[in-house]
Amino acid sequence: MIIHYLSFPRRRESRNLGILPMEFTPEFLEGIIKGNKYMSYKLNFNSMIIIVLFVQFCIFGCQKNNLIKLQKEEILKDRVAAMYSQWKNNNVESRYDFLWPELKKIIDHDFYMSTGPYIQVIEDYKIESLEIDGDFSVVILQIKYKSNNTVKDWKNYSFWVYSNANWYIIDDVRSKPYSKNEIEQFKKMIREGVPPELIEEIKSHQKAWAEKRRQ
Repeated sequence: MIIHYLSFPRRRESRNLGILPMEFTPEFLEGIIKGNKYMSYKLNFNSMIIIVLFVQFCIFGCQKNNLIKLQKEEILKDRVAAMYSQWKNNNVESRYDFLWPELKKIIDHDFYMSTGPYIQVIEDYKIESLEIDGDFSVVILQIKYKSNNTVKDWKNYSFWVYSNANWYIIDDVRSKPYSKNEIEQFKKMIREGVPPELIEEIKSHQKAWAEKRRQ
């Protein structure tokens, strides 16, 4: 009697769901399976669309970044060529024209040129590498210059910053590679501004240089 009652197909009430079907007939189960397959196909299709759109977005972003980097590289090549071509034509003072504007506010033209190289005329130059990192770049050049009627080689390092759609010199006329610490100091100065202690040091050197020059 009890077994017969439990196995008898019936409908029962649920406090939360109301009346639920309890007769799991083949037709009822088949409908559930078909519905789940439909939802599964729909979810898979929507997921595929999202993945495709995401991949396209990533590709577009990468292409845009590469284009910007190429544009920066071409501008830097032009700036380097413009500066060293003038230097090659005995216009070594052109170095000051390429100095970062924030440094120009602190460093006088004559003082800056006094800190320049002893090499006044270069015979030729070649870009060895442009190590661009965002808005910063280390430029390495192979320079040929004449000294006592002898052509010599000079490997030159300089640090540049991209600002207001152009490249400017932060440091140049260097014969050895920059350390990671030096590069980080340059980046910090560019992001946060020239530190007061460096400004005072530059002013002190300029004052001493001007006094010596007057003697």
